[in-house]
Amino acid sequence: MHKGADPAGIAHPQTTNYPPVQRSFLAKRSGQLNFPPSPHCAKKSTVQPLRLVLNSYGLVSALIPRKEKVPPFDIREIPGLRKICAHLKSMLKSQNFSFLYNFGIVNPSLHEMKLDHPALVKSLQTAYSAERAASFAYIGHAGSLINPDEKAGVKQIEKDEWNHRSHVLELMKHYEIPVSRFLELKFFLIGKAIGLSCYFIGRFMPYFFAGKLESGNVCEYFVMIRYFHSVGITAHDDILFEMGIREKEHEVFFQKMIKDEKWLPWFEKFFSWGIEKSLNDLDLNAVLPVEMAERYCRHFRAQKSERTS
Repeated sequence: MHKGADPAGIAHPQTTNYPPVQRSFLAKRSGQLNFPPSPHCAKKSTVQPLRLVLNSYGLVSALIPRKEKVPPFDIREIPGLRKICAHLKSMLKSQNFSFLYNFGIVNPSLHEMKLDHPALVKSLQTAYSAERAASFAYIGHAGSLINPDEKAGVKQIEKDEWNHRSHVLELMKHYEIPVSRFLELKFFLIGKAIGLSCYFIGRFMPYFFAGKLESGNVCEYFVMIRYFHSVGITAHDDILFEMGIREKEHEVFFQKMIKDEKWLPWFEKFFSWGIEKSLNDLDLNAVLPVEMAERYCRHFRAQKSERTS
């Protein structure tokens, strides 16, 4: 008899070489085998997970307390709210929006506003163009030096001037102040001329006139602080104060470079700047906090007010 056929002569598929599941499937189709159902496929296996889910849901829902109804909050119950609203309304009517910037309610970098202060606008435009002139001058100054330490110090000052120019530009963009093409051209030529002259006038004079220039630039930034305060803006005190301090550091660096020069007493007497004289009253050994910045350069501020009035 052929392997895989029953005594009746009915041929069946070979099931001995298949896995158990396939043998069961083939045997059921042929009607020969009838294996009991697998315990993994029992009905309780499909019911038990459902019961666990329901029980866990009931347990979780029982553990979570129900929220009690909270009566609605009446904003009018806040003490002093009407006075605050009235004060803000009056400030909005007067179009004085500086309080939004001073108290951090509005980010000054995200909103633009125009300045109604001609002297401040002029100061920002001049500072922006003059910083590039100083940078060009320091490029030539550093190139004319032989001492590598002195050269590195002047190059660092040049980088500081470029950074100051970028900060001033941010303020100008914020207040929609245009860049003066006339001042850009004027200070471009001045900076290039000074940088070129450093190769011919020796070591002393570039240091001296650079120090005198930086001494005046210190007060320029403190004057800007006063101008901003006059229109109720204090949001830029930190950056202007920092730039003023940095200009003072530049002045001190140049003073150290020429303190032993024989020509210094004569130049100091004639140009009113040197080791004993300065164009500002800032002392790096006793720096006042930024909140007291208006105490600096009072005499310089008076001169600026007379010239701009």
